[in-house]
Amino acid sequence: MLHFGYGARCSVLGALVGGRSLGSFSHWFFAAALTLVFPKMASALPPAVIFGFFCFMMVLQLVWVKVMVPETRGIVLEDLQQELKQI
Repeated sequence: MLHFGYGARCSVLGALVGGRSLGSFSHWFFAAALTLVFPKMASALPPAVIFGFFCFMMVLQLVWVKVMVPETRGIVLEDLQQELKQI
């Protein structure tokens, strides 16, 4: 899921609003999906399985961030835009 700040930060300068909108939409969409799915999971599965599932998803997210997300600290937006165009 894209984070609000990351979606806006890693968008090209002309699409900052779109990046922030995508981050906001994905956040609210998956939050709503979780509220619909979790009660069914809680009634059908033991708590350890549910915890293990969410733990596994967080590990996948950490691996994705480490592998796919470029570091943006201290980089000017114009330089970041040029770097992302090369990818």
